[in-house]
Amino acid sequence: MNNNFKPKRRIDRLQLAEYFNNLSISYNDAIQLKNRDEVVCNAALEFYGENTYFTRVNILRILIRNTDQISRFFKNIPSLSTSRQSVESVDTFNNSNNINDNDINNNYDRVFNDFENTSPCVTDDEIDIDIPIRNMFENSFKLSRDRQILPVGCKNVFIANKSIVDNRKRTYICPIFEGDFYISKEEWHSIYQGGNKLKEGIYVYFLKEKLFEFVNNVCVINVRSYYFSKNLSNLCIYAYCGHIECKSFVFKISFHNNMDQPLYHFKVFSSCVDYCHSKLLTRHVKGIERKLLGDKYKNKKPLHMATDCILKSSKNILESNHLQKIKSHGVYRNIISDNKRKLDRDSDDVIDLLLMRRENPNYIQLVGEPLFAYVHGEEQMFLLKNAIRDAHPLKKITAYVDATGSIVRKPKTVETKRILLYSIVIRLKDSSGESGTVCSVSDFISSRHDITTISAWLSHFKTFWTNFSMTWPIFDRVVTDFSMAELNALSQAFNEMSFIAYINNCYNIIYNNGQNNNLTHLALCCAHLMKIFVNCINSHYNDSNVGTILKESLAAVSNMKTIREVEQWFESFTVLTCSKLESLAVIYAKNNIINLNIGQAIIVNEEIELTFKTDSINNNKIRDSTYKSSLFYKHFCLMKDKVLIKVNNDGIGTQNKFYSPNFYNDILVRFITYLPLWTSIVNGERSCNAPIEKYFGTLKNSLFNNTMPEKCSRVIRGIRKHIVSIFEMKKFNIGKSQCASKKRKREICEEGWKKKSKRVHSYYKALYSNKLKSQEIVSQVKHYIPLQFFSNGLIKSKNYYSQTRSHEYAVCRFENNVFFQNILYSASFRTLRASWVIEQNEKWLDNFVIEFSISLFINNNPDYCLLSCAISKEIDKEKRGIANKIENLNNSATKILMVFNQGNNHWVLIYVDLKNGTFGYLDPINNSNGRNFFQKFLTFFNKYNLKYFDSTVRTDLKLNTYQYPLQNDNVNCGVYCIYYAKCLINSETFSETFNPETYRECLQEMLLLSAKDMREYCLYCGSDESFREMIYCEMCQRFIHLRCIRNRDGTFQKPPEEEFFICQICLEFKKDIS
Repeated sequence: MNNNFKPKRRIDRLQLAEYFNNLSISYNDAIQLKNRDEVVCNAALEFYGENTYFTRVNILRILIRNTDQISRFFKNIPSLSTSRQSVESVDTFNNSNNINDNDINNNYDRVFNDFENTSPCVTDDEIDIDIPIRNMFENSFKLSRDRQILPVGCKNVFIANKSIVDNRKRTYICPIFEGDFYISKEEWHSIYQGGNKLKEGIYVYFLKEKLFEFVNNVCVINVRSYYFSKNLSNLCIYAYCGHIECKSFVFKISFHNNMDQPLYHFKVFSSCVDYCHSKLLTRHVKGIERKLLGDKYKNKKPLHMATDCILKSSKNILESNHLQKIKSHGVYRNIISDNKRKLDRDSDDVIDLLLMRRENPNYIQLVGEPLFAYVHGEEQMFLLKNAIRDAHPLKKITAYVDATGSIVRKPKTVETKRILLYSIVIRLKDSSGESGTVCSVSDFISSRHDITTISAWLSHFKTFWTNFSMTWPIFDRVVTDFSMAELNALSQAFNEMSFIAYINNCYNIIYNNGQNNNLTHLALCCAHLMKIFVNCINSHYNDSNVGTILKESLAAVSNMKTIREVEQWFESFTVLTCSKLESLAVIYAKNNIINLNIGQAIIVNEEIELTFKTDSINNNKIRDSTYKSSLFYKHFCLMKDKVLIKVNNDGIGTQNKFYSPNFYNDILVRFITYLPLWTSIVNGERSCNAPIEKYFGTLKNSLFNNTMPEKCSRVIRGIRKHIVSIFEMKKFNIGKSQCASKKRKREICEEGWKKKSKRVHSYYKALYSNKLKSQEIVSQVKHYIPLQFFSNGLIKSKNYYSQTRSHEYAVCRFENNVFFQNILYSASFRTLRASWVIEQNEKWLDNFVIEFSISLFINNNPDYCLLSCAISKEIDKEKRGIANKIENLNNSATKILMVFNQGNNHWVLIYVDLKNGTFGYLDPINNSNGRNFFQKFLTFFNKYNLKYFDSTVRTDLKLNTYQYPLQNDNVNCGVYCIYYAKCLINSETFSETFNPETYRECLQEMLLLSAKDMREYCLYCGSDESFREMIYCEMCQRFIHLRCIRNRDGTFQKPPEEEFFICQICLEFKKDIS
């Protein structure tokens, strides 16, 4: 036993004896060891088991303040009172049925509530600093570096003879008057406490600074004591120089029975005139000076503090062996540490974290051992919810997960190499709509780095979010580095399947058109991956040219979006790296890989003989044995075997520089196994973990000033401040830049007397020059025109569809099983414009507009049936094969409508009433030349009536006449036919005041309102192939396939996520209205 052991606190003797008696320990042993905290902990460990979760040293340290609380702590846990089984690890503890988490948390609260509030762990008590003291401290750093020594004329009389110095005794007989100084009433009250007392720690610093500034700046002053006279009329303060052989001082002040004066006069007396300094010396930093220095340099390092103090010291005073404010680096480090410890609740890291969790249960969700803490709160859930709301309508957000070990320091009581900080990070959009703000939605401090620990944290976050929002999944993909622990934990927690099951699920999606099932896709950071590729290539190849080609090849694979491209690359890669001799096949493979790097693939000729040495491929066992279960690994192994079958092993030639079976095996096992993680075949684009690296950089450099790893509670406190600030910015819509109004540039007006501007002699040149100026001004502002939308996502403005665009696009989509097309494109929709704003050849309605318009009137009316215009053309020409085009007709209909194109230049309406046996021929120009179509229709009808319609209907049709409005132009025949059909279907009378131009606008709005929701379909092709990569237009809010853009625009480069994308149609519309 160490006899020099000094206990931190005393424990009641009887309570300790009673506690050890319960543990079957003798009373004498308890008396001998009564003040040892470790003994109490060890005794509890022996009684409850070495690995028991609750009897760890860190938790018992805080409970040892009152040993009676230890017994109540264990007795109040029902799950422990009946079982003393030891727990091997946190994992088995979490899954144990004998221990309940709720019992632990509730018992913590019951026990901790009995303790007194723990004061912050600082070296000195908190001191209230008055304004005069702070001003004095700031002014002490502003003194001139060239100031002269005080008192004037004194000199150093240090005697080298040590015997004379030793015989010299310190005395407080001070007959020599050195000087005096005055202090104000406010300064006096800042050091005077009342009665016969001065404020401890404050008056000492005050007198030292006053003496240094006005009387003596060469001696290192230490105050010994002070004395008030009985009637409080006089005050004497005794001080001495820090150099043993130097002099003493006495401060005297007389109050003359009046303590309340406007000025207070201090006189300073010393024992001798000269000083005797043998070495460089400075005064101790304590009390108020220590606090002031800590506040001044709280965000600086010791080196910065030392440099600042040295540069602000006087040269003349340094020659007198007085270092002034210069201290050792150890003192500066202690000052910074004291300043950081102000908010600590305990010196022990784990206990401090437990107490912090007790005060902030809504933010620190769970704390346990081995050291771990789940940190996320409602503010982060609010930010996550806003990020989902601000994202694209059909896309989820991307999360970034990573860990760092350079922020949180390792507690002395935790046995681990380092403490890791895990974070889930997202990118937020600011008030201007631009993304860039990086914020964490959950943080995790852990001393362990395994699948179970990480998965437990991710599952807790998932449960916390679902309780907050009731939706999952929320992430489209999660980007992380190549950590198998993180990948397995993410797959288990977010996708509820093993990691290898997720890989095989991706295989089924790619090859077997499997279901996505709302999976959260996993992706690897391309930067980390390229670093692994480079290290792998450098370990197998010494030739830099070979390494460059292979690096570019693997980088090109990460950009490939189809599995066919990857397979082509793999075939060439197999030939290149497994062929021992440089044959013609190797040359083709090399050229193919080089061209794949630039997007021009060359198919390898299968007839060329390949030279492989299959027996030299190294099949060493890889640590991660799960690769054998990967369907990608099996698939590409089969491809390898197919290539190797065609190999001719006999051959003589030049050695292949790319030959390395070991490298090929590494790529196959380590990377091809996890192909969907690092290529673009599933995620659609390459991923990077830069946002979370930026987040960790912000923590290290901005929040913690790039210092050494910090205490757990300080890290959580810094993260909390960062999250709250982002939450306030988002809540109150505070932008990151340009919060104030921009400064207006001062325009310099030159004298224009007798100056004439240059005249433009051409009107068109002047107009063109002004147009160029206006375009330059407008182009500097990045914006888009706000539009109004219908509920189905279509734009309300009819001007948007009126002009001819460089590309045709899908306007509407309808539910239609009768016609051969259910998409209305812009070329057809544009014919509905008013006839006075379009050219003569664009005024006629085409068959798609007519058919879609009439079919909308027929909806929910089973008595009517519409025959396609294509059928009418076949009837007119009496062609065969009409039956194949009318299989989807409504055979229960009794009334048939058909629009017939007469002579390819005029539309007429055919109306047949099967029940009444009437036939109607409505021609907008009332021309009788088309009545011969009646006989052709009768032939058609009699042939197919019994097959496609009810046999009860009449077949003896008679021609009926109607009174209807006629067209008075050459372009609106299609509009009149639609109007005739509407009146017949709705049993309305024909109006003689019918206006076809107004009706065109009504048809436009009807088609736009009745269409399906177009936000899920491509703007260009109108298909719903959502599995293909699409891009979102911020103006029309429609998605477009990148394939469609490339096919129509040629080359196309996808803009970054933080930039707006506006499609070509919207750009042309914006140009039209500007």
